[in-house]
Amino acid sequence: MTRKLQILAVLALIGCATAVAAQGESSAGPLRTRLVRSSLRLTQPLPGLTEPAELLATDTLRRASVGGKYRTLLFAIRVPQDQSTYTSFSDYGHSETPAWGGFSGLPGGYWVYVYPHWYVWRDQANGAAAPSGARSWGPEQATGEPDTETAGDLSTAWASLTPDDQDEWLQLEYERPIRPVAVIVHATFNPGALGRVTMSRADTEEVDAWKGADPTPAGSDKGVSILPVKVDFETKLIKIHLDSKRVEGWNEIDAVGLVDQMGKTHWAVRATASSTYASQEEAPDREVRR
Repeated sequence: MTRKLQILAVLALIGCATAVAAQGESSAGPLRTRLVRSSLRLTQPLPGLTEPAELLATDTLRRASVGGKYRTLLFAIRVPQDQSTYTSFSDYGHSETPAWGGFSGLPGGYWVYVYPHWYVWRDQANGAAAPSGARSWGPEQATGEPDTETAGDLSTAWASLTPDDQDEWLQLEYERPIRPVAVIVHATFNPGALGRVTMSRADTEEVDAWKGADPTPAGSDKGVSILPVKVDFETKLIKIHLDSKRVEGWNEIDAVGLVDQMGKTHWAVRATASSTYASQEEAPDREVRR
């Protein structure tokens, strides 16, 4: 974070703190106030600012932004009891949880805990992506956050060796075991082929976690399918099963996220597949149906 941004952040929080001191907290719930200051935009309510001095310290803001990793502060909430779980500092990452610590109506963002507050930021300076050196259309293209911005037959997503010869699967591994509540599949070409999701227990037993019709209809240009799951174990290995013979064309997948119980989305760190077009030496002879 530059010195200019730090100063702007302090000025913004001073203005917010002044509003808090003037208005107090209503009996109906947390104080709700809005403020826009230059490049730092506090576009959401900032409840729980009962000790604004803790928020105004430049070193605290620098630490809360994780040295400039996150930008555009949305709000901060005071939850001192979370120190027992998250210690004095935690870069938790992205979460969509709408309620926490007695506060509700919270928008999604990147959460950082600097005792006793959670700071929630809108943007990440550098999002995770597929590893450098990833093969075009290789399964490794499905690791990291989504990075294929437009629909189409693009090499930044995984594609099977053939478009319709067989049903396919994509297996994804995550950094640590979590107990998921949903799977998010970003499909960027010929979506609609999802048919089943399995998850592996610690003992490697593969268990059905979801089965049904893909929420993204076949014929769409691209889509994001959110699949609710309910399992009684933690996992770090899942497999996406595609009814490829049913949905014509290469069914390409850009990223697969696992959503934990707090609403944080985890992205895969490794991936393998039943087949991949990356095994071809060249791609110009692909018959593309758009």
